[in-house]
Amino acid sequence: MAGHGLPHPLPALMLSWRLHGLFDPGASGRGVPWLWQVMRPIAVPFVRTGLRVKVVGRKHIPKKGAAILASNHLSALDHVVLPMATRRTIINISKAEHFSKPFKAWVFRQWGIIKLQRGSGDSGAFEAAKQALREGNLFCIYPEGTRSRDGKLHKGHTGVARLALELHVPVVPVAMVGTFEAKPKGGKLKLFTPTAAIVGEPLDFSRHWDQQDDKAVCRKVTDEVMQAIQRLSGQEYVHEYQHNPEVPSHAKPKEEAGAEGTGTKGSKEGGKRGSKAGSKADRKTGSKTDRNTGSKNGSRTGGKTGGIEPFQPDAEGR
Repeated sequence: MAGHGLPHPLPALMLSWRLHGLFDPGASGRGVPWLWQVMRPIAVPFVRTGLRVKVVGRKHIPKKGAAILASNHLSALDHVVLPMATRRTIINISKAEHFSKPFKAWVFRQWGIIKLQRGSGDSGAFEAAKQALREGNLFCIYPEGTRSRDGKLHKGHTGVARLALELHVPVVPVAMVGTFEAKPKGGKLKLFTPTAAIVGEPLDFSRHWDQQDDKAVCRKVTDEVMQAIQRLSGQEYVHEYQHNPEVPSHAKPKEEAGAEGTGTKGSKEGGKRGSKAGSKADRKTGSKTDRNTGSKNGSRTGGKTGGIEPFQPDAEGR
């Protein structure tokens, strides 16, 4: 005790430093970020009421030990709806732009969020994710890599498979429902819109352990994860990556962008294939690069019923 009957501040500072270690570049040490646990009693009632959150399958999230929560990604609200399904802290990844201001960066790190430099193959973020799992934490990953812009479920990237196979941890499929309607990307928040976190049974990939360098295996495992998510969410599946113009690696070549409307009188959505400068073939089949409009012929989908089509590894094995 300090001289005035108050707790000495040093232990609290030491605890904060220790818990901060995993998420502060250059720091070391085991621990779990503490801010969510502190805020949870205050935040949960507001989130559950304001977003009318329903949780299904809570029992499938392990009460202890490492596990990957693999979820669809419909909205920024996913980050607050998913934690309603467990009392454990969930480690997340978020884009580096959210860490541009010192105080906000500190809050994100204490909340359990790892900084990711998108579009550059950020090995540092990947190593931080592995470290979090090695220390027995829950780690949430969105295999689509970005929020859905059309409400559909898109092809998953194989990072989820590489983590699971290298670290021998289960993958728990999760579906966010209603968050797209409550706040789509770029849209306004609609309070009291019903939302849900639906948790499926853990997926066991022990038959593929230590095959994280096999691209075909990683593709197969990732596709199985996406199938499980689709069964929970009921979303229409599109076997194409979700394009995000904010990510540098997603940027389209100038000549392609020009052909899609920037150099023509076509509409903003790449001329919508009906551009005056568009060819008859494009108007007939749909531009191959127009992946976000859900065209009838321009992309492979799971059909009107939202059924998922058989997966096939792509040539790149991504």
